[in-house]
Amino acid sequence: VIDLDTPGGELGAFLEICEAIKQTSIPLRIAWIHPNAYSAGTIIALACQDMVHSRASSMGDALIIAMIFGQLQEMPEHERQKILSPVISEVVDSARLHGYDEFLVQAFVSRGVELWFVEEIDTGARYCINRSEYRAIFGEEPDPNTPVRFPSAPSTEAPLASTSDDVSSSDGFLPASPSVAQVEVDGTTLPTSTRPVFDERQRGRWRLIEKATDGNGPLVVKGDDMIRYGFSERQVNSLEELQAFLGAREVSVLDRTWSESLVRFMTAFPVRLVLIIVFLLALFLSMTTPGLFAPEIVAIVALFGLLGPPFMIGMAAWWEIAAIFGGIGFIAVEIFVIPGFTLFGVVGIVSLIVGLVGTFIAPGPLFGTGGAARVIWPTTMVLAAFFTACVGMYIISKYFQTMPLLSRLVLKTPVPDDEGTLIAAFQPVSDEPQIGMVGVTTSDLRPSGFAEFEGDIIDVQSSLGYIERGRPVRIVGTSMGVAMVEEVTGADLEDHA
Repeated sequence: VIDLDTPGGELGAFLEICEAIKQTSIPLRIAWIHPNAYSAGTIIALACQDMVHSRASSMGDALIIAMIFGQLQEMPEHERQKILSPVISEVVDSARLHGYDEFLVQAFVSRGVELWFVEEIDTGARYCINRSEYRAIFGEEPDPNTPVRFPSAPSTEAPLASTSDDVSSSDGFLPASPSVAQVEVDGTTLPTSTRPVFDERQRGRWRLIEKATDGNGPLVVKGDDMIRYGFSERQVNSLEELQAFLGAREVSVLDRTWSESLVRFMTAFPVRLVLIIVFLLALFLSMTTPGLFAPEIVAIVALFGLLGPPFMIGMAAWWEIAAIFGGIGFIAVEIFVIPGFTLFGVVGIVSLIVGLVGTFIAPGPLFGTGGAARVIWPTTMVLAAFFTACVGMYIISKYFQTMPLLSRLVLKTPVPDDEGTLIAAFQPVSDEPQIGMVGVTTSDLRPSGFAEFEGDIIDVQSSLGYIERGRPVRIVGTSMGVAMVEEVTGADLEDHA
């Protein structure tokens, strides 16, 4: 028994769930609408052999929509119809396997499906028929004033235009309406339909019960109407009633595990943004202050949090992981091997961004329906995280020695590379260093160290990033009595000279 209470889900996910339900060796699969199974939940329920429903329950409204990070994206009707094929195939397959009305299930997933509910006088068999079938068996047009059992709110979008009411198909698929007839469905893969042919030969054998749908929107069925239209067996409101209905000796409930809940939390959009920011800041600290293990550990944990859960649920592919690690490698080469802003740095940053964006995007075409939005939204958010992290990097570089926590990660006065530098650092300074003075580093700045200005060696701190020993630097300011310096390029050095 699958206990369903869901607003819906992603197209590929629910199609996989439906396939798993139909291929399982469990002999009886029952959907319990408890209380709502909208959108993908409806299609999953149809994949089961039987249904039961709880009080005040609903199912339906399985129209395909585009959602990007919780925001509804506009999807023209003609684009929606293009990607409707696997969904139509799935619901019709379920209807033919389990005895549901194959026209009515199409009304769950498509607009423009206008149906009438009829009953065979001799046998009591009930079916939903479309407009052309209505004309065939009753010899007249339907009364436009007939009340509708499942009225839907009028939509601002009109269904796809059709020049004919002919909805026949030669490959085994029976479209319920002209709009559905425009969907390419391979009927040869579907079970054989047992639906009668409603033509002039059927006149006098059927009576009209009611108009079922008006086609203005997707079908939604509530409560005991699920029984009336052949979906649900009965109303079941509790586990005790379910146990009695099935005649079961005991009932075991399989709830979501803690690991599944953790993956759900870790893949939440705000959590992933925070992880990106933490990862970038930790990566920055680990590269600018080599030898400290805390930033490396934080970066590894944050990266695992970013890649692990998406990889487990199929949102991360090997190329995305390779792009992230490749980007880190290029940035490391830029900092430690060939300092300066070169091609390696650009390639590293771009590769890192592309890899992180890729982990936000589920597998699928990037340039099909809704593809632009699927790329633009993650890219915008990752760039926003990069910008936030860059602000944090600047603040850390400027105030590293004064931050309560970070200042404890390094020595207040870093050990210089030789005894002469250390002794010189304790000598009195002849004049106070001035902003704009140019000197040479006498130790590596990670970001703190020593530099010589006009014969005096003083304690300095890099304003941004790592600076090697022996590099020309310029004083750009002071922070808490410590001179802040930046590396001087060749052109600036010539101007100073």
